[in-house]
Amino acid sequence: PKPTLVIFPKLEGISETNRLAYRLDIYAETPLYRADVYIDAQTGGLIFENSQIQHMNNVPDTGVGATLYNGQQSFTAELAGGSYRLRQTTSGNGIQTFDAGNGNYSNAVDVTSITTNFASNQDAVQVHWGTEQTYNYYFQKHGRNSYDDNGAILKSYVNFGSSIIPSAYWNGSVMTYHGASTSNTNEMVALDIIGHEITHGVVKHSASLIYNYQSGALNESFADIFGEMVENHAQQGTNDWLGGADVRSNGGFRSFSNPKSKNHPDTYLGQYWHTSSSGNFGVHKNSGVQNKWFYLLSEGGTGTNDNNYNYSVTGIGKIAAAEIAYRNLTVYLTPNSNFLDARAGAIQSAMDLNNDNASSPEVIATTAAWDAVGVVVTPSSDIIPPTIPLNLVSTYFTQYNIDLSWDASTDNISVLGYNIYKGSTKIGTSTSTNFSSGTILMPVNNVYDFTVAAFDAAGNVSGLSNIESVWIDTIKPSIPQNLISSNTTQTTTILSWDASTDNFTVAGYNIYKNNT
Repeated sequence: PKPTLVIFPKLEGISETNRLAYRLDIYAETPLYRADVYIDAQTGGLIFENSQIQHMNNVPDTGVGATLYNGQQSFTAELAGGSYRLRQTTSGNGIQTFDAGNGNYSNAVDVTSITTNFASNQDAVQVHWGTEQTYNYYFQKHGRNSYDDNGAILKSYVNFGSSIIPSAYWNGSVMTYHGASTSNTNEMVALDIIGHEITHGVVKHSASLIYNYQSGALNESFADIFGEMVENHAQQGTNDWLGGADVRSNGGFRSFSNPKSKNHPDTYLGQYWHTSSSGNFGVHKNSGVQNKWFYLLSEGGTGTNDNNYNYSVTGIGKIAAAEIAYRNLTVYLTPNSNFLDARAGAIQSAMDLNNDNASSPEVIATTAAWDAVGVVVTPSSDIIPPTIPLNLVSTYFTQYNIDLSWDASTDNISVLGYNIYKGSTKIGTSTSTNFSSGTILMPVNNVYDFTVAAFDAAGNVSGLSNIESVWIDTIKPSIPQNLISSNTTQTTTILSWDASTDNFTVAGYNIYKNNT
């Protein structure tokens, strides 16, 4: 091809200055290739290849770029209109990252690059990569498809607003990051902060913990916990047990191992426990109690808490601890749950995950870690069991599953949930008055008995409900014999026949006239 002498313009990520170059139109049929190739006229080096093979829009591709805190990383970007942008549709219904340019949501634009190398806008690259890592953590470790478990698009906005105070928050549907920095606080786009904000969405679509008092402190703590687990997942099993350490020059906002170092309590109602109405009654401070519980459950530890209680906890590892915390959040806790509810739900979650074995290391450690942070239930505080569930009925069943419902129990404090039994074997738990078994094999031509018992936060269990028996019966009754009529008139007749027999019992007979 004949070269053409041109001026190659300054181009972000490609050339820092205008350069004299030769442009060549290079074409090949096999392998298929056509591009305008730019060669530096002075050095002979390659400047850029501008492909002329046009693809359809919205094609996912692997992008690379320098993040603000985690170095060079790869992520999924999208080809659209001849350039790449920080969007993708391979994680649930997608991840989209926008730059608000210090404006609001309506001012936001795509973050783009002419190649798959995003050489600038490190905060946006950090957020896009971190959001992808957060989705991957929840999907791979907990089977959760985005924050709503229904594939919701994860939208993030960087450089939002003109505030001089760096911040990050979940607004109920999107993640928002202010781009400002101060003398001791950098941009709030660290990996654990990204995981923290998205977890607020998970909380909203599970326990929906009210953002005040103890429920609000639990809300913040779960966001801290899973922000740390996202960091652990993305960094192949390592994390620093500090919330926002990349952002704050003094070691972050939170410490899991030593909350008191940040003036946060590590003991329920102990030193630094926040009681005033500021900060939604201390949701960002009192979260330290469950954070310390999670650290001890994961790593173990010994010490003396503010109640002069000497504790010793054997850690079970971060992965097992996170499974217990996640089940507690998504199964047992409710909008008004407090720390005692969190203790009860965590212990029950550990039981669920370990075949109801109260002697398992996981259940023992979960209980000991709550004792260590002062969230305890004394034997005298509640010894009254819930009332027995009434009117247990089956609403649907096959030989593979069953749906049950019953009337709610009551308790002097509150009912935490229900255990469901098939015969003497527990087959599941429910926090509502309905239960769908999933797959349980019930061979045909047998009777199966189901019962339900209620339990409360103190571990008190009610008596068993009425027995609901179901028959999985595929054998027809015998055919009725010797049908006769008598005393027949124009309007009436009396019919009689010999009784049928059945492997269980004959419930009744249908009578037909001319097949009707």
